[in-house]
Amino acid sequence: MEGPRGQESASFAASERSVPTATFAADCRRLAEFYRQLLGLHYREGDEPPSDGSLDEADWLVLLDAAGKRVPAVQRKPDTEPPTWPAKVLGSGP
Repeated sequence: MEGPRGQESASFAASERSVPTATFAADCRRLAEFYRQLLGLHYREGDEPPSDGSLDEADWLVLLDAAGKRVPAVQRKPDTEPPTWPAKVLGSGP
């Protein structure tokens, strides 16, 4: 596939389709911390946890990669229930 100016690049096609993902969580800081540590990300400026011991009332957190590109965002949704997948033992049949 050709990108702009005739550049042939699969990464161009992928980047055009890349959209930051938002995930719901009852505790958005906890889920954001999980992804931050797992993937080596950092918070967008202003989204860091409070350093003064004040209550963390974050309801929307954005994580960035090393290049500063937005990756997952986590939104607080108090009624979100933890996933149950896989609900049954794999390979046990129907």
